[in-house]
Amino acid sequence: MRYGVLLCELDRQLFLLLAAMILNACGMAEFGEDNGMNLYADHNYAIKKLAVLSTQGLVDNSFFVKAAGIAQDTPNGPPTGEEISWAKICVARLPDPVISKLLAQAPLLSYMYLDGLPPG
Repeated sequence: MRYGVLLCELDRQLFLLLAAMILNACGMAEFGEDNGMNLYADHNYAIKKLAVLSTQGLVDNSFFVKAAGIAQDTPNGPPTGEEISWAKICVARLPDPVISKLLAQAPLLSYMYLDGLPPG
């Protein structure tokens, strides 16, 4: 592991891979909240750090280009539901101005793999 990114998973859309990991982590953290555990705060708010890193890839992907050693695909225009809808779950518990701005720019937050609109 380097910079908190799994080297074996480096790809042309690394920030989207992180998004999938964060979505799973947020789901587990929500189960924790239901059971009186603040898993969002675990490991010094690691979920928020991953969310911020991933969404920065939608704005400036230079970190991912350097980590992967190859060019990264970035959105052409506002982010799609596939690229940003997962963040609605995280930003509700862990506010971040950049994530909020990206969510507001997205024309639609519906994404089929999330089974429609994200909660909230």
